[in-house]
Amino acid sequence: MNDSPPQSAQVTLSAYGIAQTLLSLLFLTLSVLRPSEPGRGVLLGLSWQRLGVSLLLLLAALGAFAMLILVRRRHTSVSALADRLQGNLHLPALGLAALLMLSGAAALIPEALGEAAATAGYLDRLLPLAGWLFLSGCALAVTILALARTGRPMEALAISLVLSVCLLGMLAHVRLWPKTEDRNDDIYFTFLEGDRLLRGENPYARVLEGDMRENEKYATYLPLFYYLSAGVQLLGIVEYPQWLAFWRPVFLLASSWIAICIFWRAWATRHRVFAVAASLFWLFNRWTLHVSISADLDFLPLALLLTSWALLGRRPRAALVVLGTSIAIKHYGVFLAPLFLMSVWRTSTDPKARIWKDLLLLGSAPLIASLPFLFLDADAFAKSILFSVTRNPMATGDIHSLDALLGWSGWAARIPMIGLLVLIYVAVWRGRLGAYASSLLVMATVTFFNSVFFTSYMVWVMPFVPLACLEAFPRDSEALDAPGKPPQADRP
Repeated sequence: MNDSPPQSAQVTLSAYGIAQTLLSLLFLTLSVLRPSEPGRGVLLGLSWQRLGVSLLLLLAALGAFAMLILVRRRHTSVSALADRLQGNLHLPALGLAALLMLSGAAALIPEALGEAAATAGYLDRLLPLAGWLFLSGCALAVTILALARTGRPMEALAISLVLSVCLLGMLAHVRLWPKTEDRNDDIYFTFLEGDRLLRGENPYARVLEGDMRENEKYATYLPLFYYLSAGVQLLGIVEYPQWLAFWRPVFLLASSWIAICIFWRAWATRHRVFAVAASLFWLFNRWTLHVSISADLDFLPLALLLTSWALLGRRPRAALVVLGTSIAIKHYGVFLAPLFLMSVWRTSTDPKARIWKDLLLLGSAPLIASLPFLFLDADAFAKSILFSVTRNPMATGDIHSLDALLGWSGWAARIPMIGLLVLIYVAVWRGRLGAYASSLLVMATVTFFNSVFFTSYMVWVMPFVPLACLEAFPRDSEALDAPGKPPQADRP
């Protein structure tokens, strides 16, 4: 007898439940059996890291087994899950599968290449989790592809290509990581700000000792990453080399996620060769390599920024929250906020009613993160954030902007940049620019006309170069979200 679609989905989900249960139990066993260092045992001879990993794997095994029981009993929720995985959850589930695989790879590759010496003991205890993440992602991807009603071969090809490109990028980036850390890099000062938080100090208070002109490595970011910096140190990673070695795989994963966002956007417009070229362009251009080597945190907020663009068409409110989270880490993306808001308002039936709600969604993450410092010392916090506006011009390699060459400083130095941004926003509002072309122009203007220029700023321009190229093809540009235009009606 031929399997009906529900029965076929039941077999697929049963196979996934069995595979996921066995994987979780296997890596749980490996985690428990690994020897602990003397003096690190918290419970049953397990260190707190291994205890946390083992608990997570146990919960995963129980969850997979519970799902398997529901599938075998033909519970109604299983049919609903299968329908959603074949419908609106199909691409998000594939994205989750890719994220799981790359999360595991980001921990396994540095260990395999011997580039994780600084956290050898720490990462060693996480290897079972890394292996489980990678193989669980593989199992989920196979399951989602098996459930697909149409387009299965092309989706399988797409995910195989993008993962191959990302793994190649990971191997290359890890090989380029320096053997020693440079304590003049910006990332070192975020480590110090996290340490100051743990010691009960206000990281923004130091700016009050200066003249708002000369840079003394003040805390100029919004505080979300400072919280994360302190949180990692609370986990016991209190030495800078170990702390940095923890964050490098995280930034590596974020860079790979950016490659996936670029690839999938190009693939969706049927430019498949260009999708591969665009992701390679991102991973191997000199600016991306530079940020990877210096371990600046830019990949993290930039990955959230591109994720918010991907969400904007179908989940505009979620997109605004994700964009706000990106800004709360590093506020470079704030210059794209008007594009997002214009996109939402131009496609809304009642934009006036949405204005305050959308602004609240966008500002929720930055505001929540900043509230403690606003109550503690609003003057110090405001001056720290505004220091980037009032500080003296500075440029790597003495490649100065127009205002610096003319001797301008302070707010006056921002007139050329702000004037160009206003013109771009007006052009977007009038529907003259597409989503990625306008993003490219905004990021390029902020980078090239800002009186302060560091080479890491270039990485904010690079993803939008291949994405903007997609809008040059008339037959496909309508498929892209355009901030200045309402969505086009579907053609018959």
